[in-house]
Amino acid sequence: FKTPLAGIVVRIFDLGNQGREVVNLDTRNYTVVTGEADNTSQIASASFTEAGLLDLCAQRDPICISGNSQFRNVRFDLRPDGAVIYVEVDTGVFWQQIGLVLRLQADRTRFEVIGVDIDGSTYNVMTLPAFIPEATRTTIRQAVNDIEREGNQILDNLVMLTGGEDYRLSDITIDDTLLTLILRG
Repeated sequence: FKTPLAGIVVRIFDLGNQGREVVNLDTRNYTVVTGEADNTSQIASASFTEAGLLDLCAQRDPICISGNSQFRNVRFDLRPDGAVIYVEVDTGVFWQQIGLVLRLQADRTRFEVIGVDIDGSTYNVMTLPAFIPEATRTTIRQAVNDIEREGNQILDNLVMLTGGEDYRLSDITIDDTLLTLILRG
């Protein structure tokens, strides 16, 4: 890899049907580097901390900054080969924090939602506990399906444009501190 890109280099992520995103983050929370793989093809790496993911989310959707009448206090918790995305949800009676537990699929370019964390316990999305009203369970299931579908569609269509090259996603790695996208030109 070359030196991390900085300064006037344009870093645009093309998200397919979701539009384009110019990444203007605090460089303490993300890095983008480019270089050659096996002296034959271009390769790029884009790494994000939890704060960097929240910054990126805030650029796309105000829910990540101030919330709305339904959701607030979004945060990311990276885990090896996965993550938990926490959000507080208005249940109609009180605000309840839930977490979407994500795991990388075997191809390492897509995620699957493997559960919903409620008060430190992880539940299967299809068999949420009975103490959650049926209408709320249905809403959670639909939201999880939408998030998984739209998130994976973004990953399928993801192209990073930087330094005059187009890079497509080829691998994702995640540990406790970084989510790294490996992209090939």
